[in-house]
Amino acid sequence: PGEKLTQPVANAGKVYVAAINRNTLYALDQKTGKPLWQYVTAGRIDSSPSLWKGRVIFGSSDGFLYCLNAADGELVWRFRGAQEDRQMMVSGRIESVWPIHGSNVIVNDTVYCLAGGTIFLDGGLRLSLVDAKTGELKSEVIHGDTDESDGIQVQLKNQGQKMVPGNSDILSFDGTHLYMNSQRIGLDGKRIYKIGSGKVHKTLTYSRSDQEGEGTHLFAPVGFLDDSWHHRSFWIYGKGAGSGWGGWAKPGQFVPTGRLMVVKPDHTVYGFGRKPEFFTQSHVMEYMIYAAQGKAYKSGDWAKPFQAYRDKEADITDWKKNSKLPLHKLSSVDYKWRDTEPGMLGRAMIGAGDNLFIAGPPDILDETELHGRFSLPESIEKLKQQEMALAGSMGAILRVVSTTDGKSAEEYKLKSPPVFDGMSAANGKLFISLEDGSLVCMAPSK
Repeated sequence: PGEKLTQPVANAGKVYVAAINRNTLYALDQKTGKPLWQYVTAGRIDSSPSLWKGRVIFGSSDGFLYCLNAADGELVWRFRGAQEDRQMMVSGRIESVWPIHGSNVIVNDTVYCLAGGTIFLDGGLRLSLVDAKTGELKSEVIHGDTDESDGIQVQLKNQGQKMVPGNSDILSFDGTHLYMNSQRIGLDGKRIYKIGSGKVHKTLTYSRSDQEGEGTHLFAPVGFLDDSWHHRSFWIYGKGAGSGWGGWAKPGQFVPTGRLMVVKPDHTVYGFGRKPEFFTQSHVMEYMIYAAQGKAYKSGDWAKPFQAYRDKEADITDWKKNSKLPLHKLSSVDYKWRDTEPGMLGRAMIGAGDNLFIAGPPDILDETELHGRFSLPESIEKLKQQEMALAGSMGAILRVVSTTDGKSAEEYKLKSPPVFDGMSAANGKLFISLEDGSLVCMAPSK
């Protein structure tokens, strides 16, 4: 397509991918890549569609939820996510005041359609429960900035410095509850509040050390679609995020975290994320690929890595000091294996069978060597080379990793880095959306 693409999804001989700024969803033949049909909306399609019983269901920033026949792309029904059709200018484009993400959760033949940008503006977020077959509205719940039970501002019920999970994000489902970031939502569409001390309701329910028990799930405090490479940006397999100057890094010391993560049904987590010594107040970041047990956290595990801080062995501002410590003094995560020198910056990752597939541009810069020397001519040259690699001039690496021991089985060259989280596996094939606007299908030669 030649435009920025979403993650592809594949089923029943077809692969679907959206060209985000072209407002277009494409259906391609899995074997040949031949375009079969396309559908254009009046707004951006920011993420992949959901596939349901021979239909393709997706949202658009024009404020509508669409249902198409998978066979021919014909419109079956269209649902508006808000009571009125109101538009606004967003980055030079006309969009609905209540945009809808491309990806939407479908449970028990019900589409959970979240429209809006934040709980704090334009009447809040509107969560519509839509019949997947007919497009009819079953019920609607408004997620606003007040507690539904007493009308009190939810920000007045925070824990410490924490922000409530108020920005719209792609919803996830763990088999029991829906989630928007760390916010748990029932299948009736209503937010679930944790009862705190003194029977006080709180919206942002879990602290960085309250990670065990029901509700452990994969979430991204920055949002699943945020592809920025900021030092505080990472996904979490747990329940709560940290906050504040010294708190943002703490979940990474208790539970599995990473810029990309894959989770198996048995809660085994595979991640591409920073090494534990770099959860500090520094922009220096070096990464690893790892496997860990995702539901191993027990009450009190938060204290294990803190002992090193209490004993002055570790320091929140000194990664050099931390790098000299053994792993158990930096993290209570139950790691199964770690590859601490991956030589690449993972931008897309997927698990299939006994293999982990990870792709990204080469990592040619050791940030620890440049720390404090960024202005030197030789350092500037290395920084330029890494910048060129991130921009795609050196292509990308696709690596096949054993989920058993983390050893690399095979490696391939890609002509361009993948878009963030832009890879899927289906029917023995890999489908990868690349930053040059192309979609690539790879399959075993045997």
